[in-house]
Amino acid sequence: MVIQKNRVVTLEYTLRDEEGNILDTTDGGEPFSYIHGSDDLFTAMEAQLEGHASGERLQFLLSPDEAYGERDERLVKTVPRDRFNTEMEIQAGMSFSRGEGDEAVEVRVVAVDEEGVTIDANPPLAGVTLQFDLVITAVREAGSEELESGRVASIDEIYSQ
Repeated sequence: MVIQKNRVVTLEYTLRDEEGNILDTTDGGEPFSYIHGSDDLFTAMEAQLEGHASGERLQFLLSPDEAYGERDERLVKTVPRDRFNTEMEIQAGMSFSRGEGDEAVEVRVVAVDEEGVTIDANPPLAGVTLQFDLVITAVREAGSEELESGRVASIDEIYSQ
């Protein structure tokens, strides 16, 4: 069965940056499953997978424009410490949500000094070319409940129906 819209695809993958550093992998963990065509993946990644079948191994690159976008230095700002409504000590590497609902933006603290906190609202992988090395381990038709919910059912949920 080939990958096309409304099919559940299961992958094992390793994701690297341009220098070959591993950013994410399913190695030693659970494979990743998604419903093809449901906007769970980057459009360019779905295009790379379209038409391939279980058992195939693919290697491809996604440019920043095809993935998380280019870095935008306008999204890096230093704000006064008192704008952070928290009792805990603010440290580089922490993340905060700014705004509410659909307007919420995740920001990372990149530096802290006496007067301010420098935050970065760029996605962590903005500006990074992504190198995918993956194996398609399964392709199947999505069930009606999966299509309705947009969520892949677990094997226990499938067999309990």
